[in-house]
Amino acid sequence: MVLLPNSELTYGGKQPSVDDHQRDLAVLTMLAETANRLFQADLASRRTAIEKTTRIAQAIAEKRFSVLYQPIYHLADDSLAGLEALTRFSALPARSPDQWFAEASEVGLGEELEFATAQSALTALGSLPPGVFLSINLSPSSILSRRFSELLETVPLERVVIELTEQSAVSDYIGTSRALKPLRERGLRLAVDDVGAGHSSFRHVVDLQPDVIKLDMSLTRDIHRDEARVALAKALTSFGREVGCEILAEGVETEDELATLRQIGVTKVQGYLVGRPMPVSEAATHLRFQATR
Repeated sequence: MVLLPNSELTYGGKQPSVDDHQRDLAVLTMLAETANRLFQADLASRRTAIEKTTRIAQAIAEKRFSVLYQPIYHLADDSLAGLEALTRFSALPARSPDQWFAEASEVGLGEELEFATAQSALTALGSLPPGVFLSINLSPSSILSRRFSELLETVPLERVVIELTEQSAVSDYIGTSRALKPLRERGLRLAVDDVGAGHSSFRHVVDLQPDVIKLDMSLTRDIHRDEARVALAKALTSFGREVGCEILAEGVETEDELATLRQIGVTKVQGYLVGRPMPVSEAATHLRFQATR
């Protein structure tokens, strides 16, 4: 190999100039800065993921959550039908339960958090009057887990309702139905939550054939003032009667809403008007509510 003197090095057949060197230095500097930004972003992303994972893991291990129970009533006689278990978190940062569960799913601890809170909720069954059911929320992925049947192995299934929400995407309807079938045959009931809030809940109703349809509070709110809401609630109630499915309206807050839902034929209600979320010891004593007829 013959090495040319520096004066003979060329850039595309030309002698390199000061401008060429400055341009190349600028390109290398830009590449270095870009690589550094990407590295720092990746480092920050990993640090954030570790912080989230640690936060969720601590909430589970140290049980930094509690369960409140919201009464559900029969409209036929205003008697207590069941309680919905609602998780509340004492860990920081202070935020809604939905955000805690979303973060848990993001870091791969969604099922662990769901099963931990569900197990805690199920301990209330022994404190409830005979015939009163307990409703707990689980995602489709948790239902497909082997831990699902283990969770319910020792509880009276005829007193348990599993709720699926509009926010829970069902990736495998056939698999979900198969996982639920043996337990439903032994008395477990299935509810689809947030019906009327989006299209997914309607597919949940058609493909999973639940025992309970829960009308979303966006449909319940001011229903006495909106003919469109009344029409949709009537259609869903009629559908429920046709397929043997109960209709439960959530988010009931006023006497006018309650009166309209009675007239429509809704079978069960829950909401601040008839009962706020409360400790199980208090909820179990609310055997009946009084409302203006």
